[in-house]
Formats: sequence, structure tokens, C-alpha cells
Amino acid sequence: MLNNLKMLLDKDYTPVKKATYYQLLDILFNMIIYTILFLTIYSLIEKSFTMNKIYWYSGLLLIALIFKSHFGGWGMVKMQKSGSTASKDLRIAMGDHVKKLNLGYFNSHNLGYLINILTMDITDVYTSHNS
Repeated sequence: MLNNLKMLLDKDYTPVKKATYYQLLDILFNMIIYTILFLTIYSLIEKSFTMNKIYWYSGLLLIALIFKSHFGGWGMVKMQKSGSTASKDLRIAMGDHVKKLNLGYFNSHNLGYLINILTMDITDVYTSHNS
């Protein structure tokens, strides 16, 4: 299945790379948000929480939230688009392959098993990109 993905998603995985970079930036800004939360709690415990820190933490939190929402949204859109494209191309490639098989192949193999393989592989590709 991975070889099919390599073939369908380009040799350099461009669509998946972009989506992965967006997701990594989303994770980075999520970590920044939790770091600000930690610093706020630490300042409260140490009783060194001042108005200046409130301004800095609020500004950093606002910037991190804006970037997180931007990169998280775009990462999800890009990943779903690449998954849908890969799923579509895989369906076409599998359909073309099945059309080339001779009729004797279908007599010697269980049709339900073949349908299960075709639908489950495509569903696995789609699910792995869209979850």
C-alpha cells in the first residue's frame, strides 16, 4: 500500500509534505500556549505576577492562538485534499487493473474477497489522510 501511495502522491510527496509542515507548526504553537500557561501558574505560585507579565503573556497568547488556528486549519485542509486525491487516483488505478484481468481470474477467486480488498485498501488510504 505504501508503494501505491508513493506513486499516487508524487515522488517527492509534495502534497503530504505541505500538510505535515502545517500540522507541525500547529503543534509548535500549541506547545507555546501550554508554555505560557505554565509560566502563568509558575508566576502565581512564586508571587511574581505583575501587570507587565499579564500584558506580555496576553500578547504572546493572542499571537500563538492566531497562528495555531491558521496553521491548524490549513494543515487539515491540505491533508484532506491530498487524501481525497490519493483515494481518487487509487480507485482509478485499481479499476483499470481489474478491467485488464481475464474472466478466468474471477472464476478462480471469490468475488466478495476481491471487492473487500478493493474497498478496504481505498478506505484505509482515505482514513489515514483524513483522520
